[in-house]
Amino acid sequence: MSDSVDTPETTPPETGADAARSSDGKGRRGKRIVVIAGATLFVVIGAVGALLFVESQASIDPGATALADVQLPPGATLIAISATDTHRQPVALIQSGSSVIPAHPTPPGTVITVRATVHNGLPARWILGSTSQIIATITTPVARISSPVVQTVPAGSPVAVSFSQPIARAAITPADAAVTTVHSAIGLRVVAIPHAGANGTAQVAAAARAWETLPAPVQVAWFAPNVKTQVLASPSASSPMTPFTPILLTYSKPIAGIPGALHARISPPSPGAWRAVDSRTVAFTPAGAGFAPDSVIHLTLPAGTEVAGAPTRVVNWTIAKPSPIRAEQLLAQLGYLPLRFTPTVPVARTQQAQVVAIFAPPSGRFTWRSRSVPTALRTTWATNSAVMMQGAVMAFEDQHQLTADGVIGPKIWEALVQAVLAGQNNSFGYSFVNVTRTQPETLTLWHNGHVILTAAVNTGIPGASTQPGVFPVYLRERTGTMSGTNPDGTKYHDPGIPWISYFNGGDALHGFIRGSYGSPQSLGCVEMPFATAGAVWPFTPIGTLVDVQQ
Repeated sequence: MSDSVDTPETTPPETGADAARSSDGKGRRGKRIVVIAGATLFVVIGAVGALLFVESQASIDPGATALADVQLPPGATLIAISATDTHRQPVALIQSGSSVIPAHPTPPGTVITVRATVHNGLPARWILGSTSQIIATITTPVARISSPVVQTVPAGSPVAVSFSQPIARAAITPADAAVTTVHSAIGLRVVAIPHAGANGTAQVAAAARAWETLPAPVQVAWFAPNVKTQVLASPSASSPMTPFTPILLTYSKPIAGIPGALHARISPPSPGAWRAVDSRTVAFTPAGAGFAPDSVIHLTLPAGTEVAGAPTRVVNWTIAKPSPIRAEQLLAQLGYLPLRFTPTVPVARTQQAQVVAIFAPPSGRFTWRSRSVPTALRTTWATNSAVMMQGAVMAFEDQHQLTADGVIGPKIWEALVQAVLAGQNNSFGYSFVNVTRTQPETLTLWHNGHVILTAAVNTGIPGASTQPGVFPVYLRERTGTMSGTNPDGTKYHDPGIPWISYFNGGDALHGFIRGSYGSPQSLGCVEMPFATAGAVWPFTPIGTLVDVQQ
């Protein structure tokens, strides 16, 4: 067996065709490398250029304290800036450098479109030109309360209110305080309610920017720990209320677990409805004419609850007294005064507008209904309008079947408003009786601008004289019996006296047979012949003023 010899493998030499293909492949690979390298370089250069372009553009961003900040790259300058609201109305701006704020207080959550004209720097100028306009829509920030609006806080501990973002200022109005505390709280997210007692409520509002208006306040309530369900009522019992003031009840526990939370009893019953405000608060909103003016409202809480800090279930409120000026205006409007009232701006003929007006009377002027007005009546309006009002109220009460006491109470206010709404004007007109005690004594009856009659009468004798003054008729009888004591102490009893109109105690206008008239002969009354008394009586209803002069 002979030894074997390893021989190296050899590659056969390429033929002409093969050599040509190999040479062409190398060329193509070289070209591809050049193309790829060029493309990569182009991408890199493009990316760098795009980055430089983007970085060289201006932008509008919401400001940390301003409405907007214009970001300017090197070489760029701000030429002009403006803003419009959602209705495309201009919004005035105050500019400081490249930042702007609204020139007028602006509510949180307002949408504003800001436009800026910028002189471009390089390289943006190559593409965009020397100037460009940038636009941004900005919503003014809203600082919302993020802490619970009903808190249980140990007595003596601060009541803290936190917000969704840093604020510029906060306004806090405790329920029993007439003054709102405004806190400058730039950059803070938490404020404390000052002088907070063991239980209480406060209205809290905050603005995120110094140039923003404060939003509608949110009620924050706090309770000291207590086994029993506590209730805070707003407004407080010491606060005056109008007929349309809503009542808020805030419970220390969720109302879902409190039977009757939506049915607290109000007395006297008032039109309106309860509704849930949130999981712990209910509200009663008056309807119709609301609570009766100048009345007391009693509210009884559900069983198992009590007024916070007081062992009672009853809360009382006093409804505010209306303005007496409005009573004059309404009685004049309805024809119970001899004057007209013309308001500068008419009050809408709706129940709510009329009720609101009794607390805030419109401005206007009074004028006499007639050209011919007795001097004594003019004097009474100028110097003793209270008695004229008393008579007008009594006349109104008499026509509306109410007790004619001349006192304007809750029922009278309600009736006045309803009469205005229904157009129920005075159906009789206005009378005025003037009695002179200078002899010959006379009575003059004036009605709706005309003297109806003038007649001789008798007034009281010395010791039983007719008291001078202006008095409203308060009682009338077609026929009656008069009894009393003579100046000498003897008694008298006179039946069958006709056409009686009492105006001051036992003094009255009435018929009485005498041998003469025009001198003091009575025991204080104003005596007339039967025929004269019969003519006067129909014109002296309840409330008619009788002016007895010296």
